[in-house]
Amino acid sequence: MIDIYYFGKIKNKNINKLIKYYKKLSSRNLKIKLKNLKEEKESNLKKKKKKELKRVQNKIKKDKNYSIILDYRGRIITTEKFSDKINNKLKHGRHLSFYIGNYYGFDENTLKKADMVLSLSRMTFNHELAILLLVEQVYRANSIIFGGNYHK
Repeated sequence: MIDIYYFGKIKNKNINKLIKYYKKLSSRNLKIKLKNLKEEKESNLKKKKKKELKRVQNKIKKDKNYSIILDYRGRIITTEKFSDKINNKLKHGRHLSFYIGNYYGFDENTLKKADMVLSLSRMTFNHELAILLLVEQVYRANSIIFGGNYHK
């Protein structure tokens, strides 16, 4: 089981179709759940950010899953290493939770709460593209783990 937590909505219909496509391709072996973290309705940006970061920190703390925050400051790894990480955690009965931040990202304190901080790139992507890239990479990892042809 893989949970993907994110702020915001997936508004782009084409991106949403691709996300659903890769989720469906993975569903034979892996269940992927997208979980929206509602944005705070706070007008003060500093307070809003603090409340949202606290919610993510609490979620990571309560979650028994292996937590991975996506952030440009994280480790950059190959698809094969990503596949190994997923396979290793799933073989040992651990589920994975990925966290994608909103436009101001995560602070250092929140990054420290995660089991791993992973970077998809040193570039910054909006949450819709980050979800799509992550779901595609999970499908590619799935193909490697279970012997599919997609990765080749």
